[in-house]
Amino acid sequence: MTSLVGREEPLTSPVGIILAALSLLVMTGLAAFKQRVGKQIGSRALVADSKETWVCSYLSLSLLLGTGAYALFGWWWADPMGALAMLPVILWQGWETLAEARESNDHHN
Repeated sequence: MTSLVGREEPLTSPVGIILAALSLLVMTGLAAFKQRVGKQIGSRALVADSKETWVCSYLSLSLLLGTGAYALFGWWWADPMGALAMLPVILWQGWETLAEARESNDHHN
């Protein structure tokens, strides 16, 4: 938030942008693979793990869009806005994980 208010320019590099793009490609493919295989073999654990990997893909996309928009267009605000776009997904995933842990604990007691 201070980056947005203070109009701070993000630190970017071609290597960082390439790594974000590769992460997006790899994580998206991995998430789809885990989800498909998890459903085929009936593994709830693998399907749940695929959701985590989808979240990682979303985070990579947000990072790539934010830093890419700055690198290409000089939009200093794109990087902090990308970080803010990650927040709802992170909170949702945390809440879901907490709910699953409680449910698992209830089944064991």
